[in-house]
Amino acid sequence: MTYVIHIWEHAAPDTLKTALALHEHLSATLAPPNTKFAELANALIQRFPVEVGGAEGSTVDSRGEPGAWVEFRPDGITDTAVYSMAVYQDGVDVLLPVLIDTAMALGLTVYDDQAGQVFLPDGGVLGSEGRSERSAVAPQVAVFESLSPTIAKAALKTIVAAQLKPLGFRYKVEHGGVSFRRKTPAGEQILHIILRQTSGIHLSLGAVLELDLPAELAQIVAPQTSVSLLLGPCTAMQQFAIPVPGFDPWPTCELFYPQDLQQWCQLYVDMLDVELLPLLDACKMASGLLDCDDHAEAYPVRLMPSLATLALAKYIGAPDWPGRVERYRDRMAQPHRLPSPWKEPVIAALSVLPDGPDSYEVST
Repeated sequence: MTYVIHIWEHAAPDTLKTALALHEHLSATLAPPNTKFAELANALIQRFPVEVGGAEGSTVDSRGEPGAWVEFRPDGITDTAVYSMAVYQDGVDVLLPVLIDTAMALGLTVYDDQAGQVFLPDGGVLGSEGRSERSAVAPQVAVFESLSPTIAKAALKTIVAAQLKPLGFRYKVEHGGVSFRRKTPAGEQILHIILRQTSGIHLSLGAVLELDLPAELAQIVAPQTSVSLLLGPCTAMQQFAIPVPGFDPWPTCELFYPQDLQQWCQLYVDMLDVELLPLLDACKMASGLLDCDDHAEAYPVRLMPSLATLALAKYIGAPDWPGRVERYRDRMAQPHRLPSPWKEPVIAALSVLPDGPDSYEVST
C-alpha cells in the first residue's frame, strides 16, 4: 500500500474541491527552496532514523537493514511550491500521523488525495463531510495501532544493536527476524530473535555458536556444526514471557504496546549483560569453549551437548577423549531428550581420527 502525500505553504483551502484545484496550480508553479520543507524532512529522519529513506521499492536496503517507509530519503528539495512524499507499507500507519502533525506545526498544509483529506495548519481537517478538528499525535510519542515486525526491528536496532556494537556484534536482518553476530577465534557467536505477528508481536530468543571446524571434521558431524545455548526462562523478562510446558531452550515473549517494546529491548540487553555475555566472552577461544562445556554449572546459561563440541575437542587435541564422550552420552540421556542412535557412528568416526590441529587442513 503506497500513499503520495502533498505538502505546501499557502493560503489554506476551505473544501476538498478547492484543495484539488490549489494542488494542481501550486504543482505547476516554480518556487524557491522552502526551509520548512527541509525542517519537516529532518524532523522525520530524527524521529524514524531506521525506516526513513532506505532502498527504493524495498523494505530492506542495500546493507540488508530494515527498509524505507518513504520511497526516497526525504530532503525537502523541490522546484515547485509543492513537496510530495511517497509513504508505503507500515509507514502509512506509523509515519504518516507524525508527518501530518509535524507539518501542521510548521504551518504547512498536508493534502492526502487518496484518503480524501486535507490537514490544515490551524488543526482543521477537510473531508467529504466538511471540516472537523484533528486530535494531534505528538511526533515524539507517536501512537501505533499495533506492533509489527518492522517496528520491532527498528527498536532492536536503535536500542539493542547500539549497545552491542562496541562489543563486536553486528546487526543483521534475517528472514523472519534479526540477529546480532560476532566473529571470534572459535567461530561466530549469533544471537537470534525471531519475530512473528500475532495480535501483538512474538519474539523468540535463541543463541548459537557456529564453530570454525576443519572441513574433514565438519563433514563428519554435519549438520550439527554448531552449539546451541540453553537460555532458560530468562527471568528478567518474565512479565512478557509466554509459559511453555516442558523443556524449551528458546523462550518466547509476547508484546502488545510500543512502550512495552522499548522496555523489553532494554531488559533483553540487561539479560545479555548478566546471563549470556560472560559465557560468550569465555567461549571466544576453543579451549575456553570446551572448559565452559565441562563446567556448565558455572554459568546461568549453558551450552547444549553437541557433536560439534566433540569435533572441536578432537581438533585442538583436548585431553581425556573417552571421558568427554561419556559426559556427552550422559547429557544426551536426560529424560527430555529423544534417543539419537545415529550419533553413535559419528562418535565412532571421530574417535579413530588423530588429535591436534597439525593433523587437519584448515581452509583460509
